[in-house]
Amino acid sequence: MSTRPSYKTFVVERSVAAPRAEVWRSLLELVGAAGYAVEGDPAPHGPGATLAFRLGDYDLVEQTLSLEEPWRRCYALTSGAPVALYQGTTTIRDDGPTCLLVWSYLADPGAHEGAVAFLDRAQEALRTATERVARAAEATT
Repeated sequence: MSTRPSYKTFVVERSVAAPRAEVWRSLLELVGAAGYAVEGDPAPHGPGATLAFRLGDYDLVEQTLSLEEPWRRCYALTSGAPVALYQGTTTIRDDGPTCLLVWSYLADPGAHEGAVAFLDRAQEALRTATERVARAAEATT
């Protein structure tokens, strides 16, 4: 008999005093800042785009699953994380001159030792990234 996954979720929301187009641009600049190991289709940010980066003590590889300009990006960690599954989604709701930036993950810690510490670190990273994207977008208006 197989063990059922025990999914964990986390969501950060941030109202941004900038149009969605600016938030989208800032998001892609942040995500692609380290450079892609493999460019996606369409290049460089589209599905299949692969990033290798370090988060604390973790050497991670992330792959873009879908990119729906200018409002949603989905990705998965494909290696380096002590979890059975990690998928993230960033969405930007257009509210006219402002927008709502939402960054979330769905994770299955599995039986991995260190999963809780990793997910705590991931939450901190999402909070920081959300704030960086928002501040960069707001600085353009």
